[in-house]
Amino acid sequence: YPVKVIVVDDGSSDATSAIAEAAGASIFQLLTNQGKGAALNLGFQKARELKPDAVVTIDADGQHLPSELPRILEPILSGSADICIGSRYLQGTSNTPGYRRLGHKFFNYATSLPSGIFVSDSQSGFRAFSPRALELLHFSSSGFSVESEMQFLAKENGLKVLEVPITIRYLDKPKRS
Repeated sequence: YPVKVIVVDDGSSDATSAIAEAAGASIFQLLTNQGKGAALNLGFQKARELKPDAVVTIDADGQHLPSELPRILEPILSGSADICIGSRYLQGTSNTPGYRRLGHKFFNYATSLPSGIFVSDSQSGFRAFSPRALELLHFSSSGFSVESEMQFLAKENGLKVLEVPITIRYLDKPKRS
């Protein structure tokens, strides 16, 4: 498959855009930090123009393994799912700190129960989307609650959600509690 990489720079002050552009990515910049929801909306808007077979989102914090892209893509490309979430909890392949595990369990419960979409890792930033999901998903959340919003939008739009196991590498201290 031909791959097109889109990087949305959400008002960063580092060399993100220059490095990504030098690597061949298409760069779209938000001049001020507008939050993850706004960055995903812009990325999805640009991706829609390409009419892709699938779209993968991956957080830029270096925690996800790009080598696991085929695992995330398979359910989308085979037509088994509209949204595939990479879960750090399905096979215990990630050394998730206890305080994060507790926080994630809270978010999983608080999101899964009212949305009706039950997943083991509702806050994962490593996801794949079908063309149908790409057309239907438009986010109103600006911050990190966008992952939770996806579950409500999936239910509302009748999108099939699956999870696959992934590995998370915890490299830095958390940026927020």
